[in-house]
Parts: sequence; C-alpha cells; structure tokens
Amino acid sequence: MNPNKKYILLAVSGETPQIITETFFKLKSTGYDIHEIHVITTVRGKSNLIQLLSDDPEKNIFLKMCSEYGWEPLTVEDRNIHVFFDQDGGFLDDIRTDCDERCAADFIFKTTKD
Repeated sequence: MNPNKKYILLAVSGETPQIITETFFKLKSTGYDIHEIHVITTVRGKSNLIQLLSDDPEKNIFLKMCSEYGWEPLTVEDRNIHVFFDQDGGFLDDIRTDCDERCAADFIFKTTKD
C-alpha cells in the first residue's frame, strides 16, 4: 500500500449495516489503513447506522472494534452518510420499485463521480 494515499471505504448499505463493519474489519486486518468511511444508504439505513455509531464508546461498533484490535479510532461522520434521493428530490425511505432502483443507481454513479 502507498502510505501517501488516503484510503476511503465506500459502502452501499440497506437497513442492516453489517456489510460495513465486516468490510472494514477485513480491510484493516489485511493491512489497509482506512482513513474515512462513506456510506450510501436509505433513510432507514441511516437511522440504523446512526444507532450503531453512538457517541457512547460502549455502543459505537467502530470505536469498540478499533479499541479491541489496537487500531487508531475511526468514526463515521454524519456528513459521510449519503442518503438516496427519489425522483422528486426527497430522501428515499426504502428501495421498493423499479423507479427507486433507477434513482438509487443514478445516485451511486453521481456520488462516486463527484
């Protein structure tokens, strides 16, 4: 790995954010120095993720994991949680329809392009 690079974990998550913690663990345990985590999700997904990212170190899954494995603490900032927009520009609560899927795909492309 290049020590001059900034490594960002970008994850797309639904209502259960285990994919984020599992991917973070795998990358960290194989030597990647993750500097930031960005998550693309729905309104429900963000709500569930925020519960796991409590300010209380005993409840925050990332802080607990970093502490347990001796890694530098990492937090997921609210500004790094990106919520899908629907076709009318409102936040997408869940992805249920073909239109929702298209909106989500467009949002992912736009977010990763920027």
